Amino acid sequence: MRGPYDQVNALVLGAGASGEATALLLASRGARVQVLDEGDGATCAAVAERLRGAGVTGRFGGGELPDGPFDVCVTSPGFAMQHPWIVACRARGLPVISELELGACYWPGRVLAVTGSKGKSSLVKLCADTLNRAGVTASPAGNYGIPLSRLALEQPGLRWAVTEVSSFQMEHTRTFSPDIAILLNFQADHLDRHADMAEYKALKLSLFVAMRPGSIALLPAGLTHEGRIPEGVELLRFGTDAGCDWAYEKHAVTGVLRGDPCKVSLQGSWFDNTVLGAAAAAGAVGAPHADGCRQPARGAVYRRLQGHYADGDRRRIADGARAGPLNRRWTPQRKRTG
Repeated sequence: MRGPYDQVNALVLGAGASGEATALLLASRGARVQVLDEGDGATCAAVAERLRGAGVTGRFGGGELPDGPFDVCVTSPGFAMQHPWIVACRARGLPVISELELGACYWPGRVLAVTGSKGKSSLVKLCADTLNRAGVTASPAGNYGIPLSRLALEQPGLRWAVTEVSSFQMEHTRTFSPDIAILLNFQADHLDRHADMAEYKALKLSLFVAMRPGSIALLPAGLTHEGRIPEGVELLRFGTDAGCDWAYEKHAVTGVLRGDPCKVSLQGSWFDNTVLGAAAAAGAVGAPHADGCRQPARGAVYRRLQGHYADGDRRRIADGARAGPLNRRWTPQRKRTG
């Protein structure tokens, strides 16, 4: 099946995990690819060799944007909007997209996307591991896990990409359309990168803008979505308030899924508190919706989710790259953005 970036002339900014995945995916689609990275040749020698093996050229050590006849620039999330290369692309009228945007164009499966200021990695691992243990193939992806472009290239047979999405990635993302999207929370962060809280919030909410009718958006209670949820997208609220669709209260998460009342006990787990209880509420609806089970109280995903919560006192569930994996076969991976 032909994709929108097949056989293009592409410029890729960054030779880290996102940039390498981008270059390899584009090369596999017949594109002519040049990678730019500010690191020196010695530091980037290993990745440069892998890129050469795929027919990709690389230039390391900085310098001006090359003059080639490029059709698109794909940027890694580490490059801010004010970076000279990004500024030069805009001046030339060269379209700039994110690695996330590219990967989504070639990912054949479904996407559960998680964004927020804190706790994204924990929820991504929880949902991916819950789905896998219930027999629904899934992988963590995006800002924490495998870049979506690499997942599309190497594991296209999986049913779900449980994708952590940062505000950095959303700066150059326009058409990304997850099947389920969760904004876990929102608080002051990354103001060294974004102009102010209004810009930061707009980037977080942009995750929902391209969602299609029938998809599901999950937002915390009380957070305004400022008209960013498209018509036909089901909006569900979670938190600790009794009026939420999914609420944490008295050692449990309760809600209604497809007309059936559901309850997941958190007794004795890391999530049994008012801080992590809201994250548990998001996970309790996100993973079962991804499974598509019709009998949630007896479904495999609910049993696995229940098992994670009940077993939480023996597992380290925390935010960020320091979090220990729920599935012990996993190894912690460095996050590519904040």
